[in-house]
Amino acid sequence: MTRQTVLPPNHTAFEEAFDLTGARIDELAVEIPKLVRPWDIPATHLAWLAWGLSVDLWEPEWSEENHRTLAARALPMHARKGTQASIAEHIRIMGAEPRRFIGPPAKTFMMEGLTEEERQAIFCPLSAVAHLSLCRAGGVPVCAFHIGGIRQSEGVS
Repeated sequence: MTRQTVLPPNHTAFEEAFDLTGARIDELAVEIPKLVRPWDIPATHLAWLAWGLSVDLWEPEWSEENHRTLAARALPMHARKGTQASIAEHIRIMGAEPRRFIGPPAKTFMMEGLTEEERQAIFCPLSAVAHLSLCRAGGVPVCAFHIGGIRQSEGVS
């Protein structure tokens, strides 16, 4: 029986050897497309699929059904990874129920409030501003404006 190949008639010995390396792939007992489908893959290959999909939770004593479900949900879970919903889902998979989530405060800037003078300096019209430097402790400028091409700012000494 002759084997079909796509090599040109003037192929080299190396190209023929390289072509022969994949010649027996059709003789494998497992169908290749099934190796990436969690519900069709043989149970002996399921752990390898989970590894390839980077499944975070995997206990060997869990049922095959649970393993297949985790492999099937791996990509959607990774899309939401780090969110409260994803963390809650991972906790449920482990057999517990999440009770309460405590997040950091929803503040944009962690700094003290502005004084009335600083507030007036910020909200007055820019045409009236000749020089503005909002300073904190130690004389560090936190705001500087460029008016008329001249930089208006206090330096730190």
